[in-house]
Amino acid sequence: MKKVIMIVASCIFLLQAMTCKKQEKGYINVEGYIMKQCGSDQPERNSKVSFGIGSTELLSTTTNEFGYFHLEGEYDFDVCIQCGYDNNYLAFQGDGGANSGYFRKEFACNLSKNTNLDTVYMDNSMLVKFEILTAGQPIGSLSDTLYIEFPLPYYERTPEKSMDVLKIPGPFTNHMTSNTVLSMAPRHVGFLCSWAHAQNQNINFYYGYSLNYDDQKVASVEFVNGQPNNSSCGSLQMVSIDLSK
Repeated sequence: MKKVIMIVASCIFLLQAMTCKKQEKGYINVEGYIMKQCGSDQPERNSKVSFGIGSTELLSTTTNEFGYFHLEGEYDFDVCIQCGYDNNYLAFQGDGGANSGYFRKEFACNLSKNTNLDTVYMDNSMLVKFEILTAGQPIGSLSDTLYIEFPLPYYERTPEKSMDVLKIPGPFTNHMTSNTVLSMAPRHVGFLCSWAHAQNQNINFYYGYSLNYDDQKVASVEFVNGQPNNSSCGSLQMVSIDLSK
């Protein structure tokens, strides 16, 4: 009887193991240029670019002296269904120098079979201008100040500072605009990666009449999967801040 139970249990285990996997077979042909930062003419030379699914690296290549890479080939392997993360991705491996060593960044996900990424900026940025909305009526006085916190591009950050603050003195009138600031943007807008593996990705800005997070509200720029590359690097994004709400 024990032998029968063991055989049945073994069969159930093997059946579960088989149903927890699926065969992932395909072909990828992707190319592009990788630059150090938005607007930079400095390529990421001799750097590894890999294609994978989940935690499995399937194909890899190396950028040339101009930062160009071309990754093409077939792949065939078992994917864990219950692991929850089976999106394909491209990852970049760079050398951060003596202080930080080698680092790895995923910069494109959910790729189609044939993809031209054009130019990818490892540290991307955008210009941002804020438009104040007041429902037609002036809000505040000369004694009021609106504080807007925005994330800096990675190449502008220091260990002590990852955010900067824009201060706008009152009173505030409808459709008044701020000075232009430089903020971060997703590494590659066309094929976004995020921890939640969502289709969209937001860059958030925090605003209020003080720097107390409990008193602040959030405005954002939403980048949608499939947007062209030039919708981020060097472009001007208008962000609305409605003080009437």
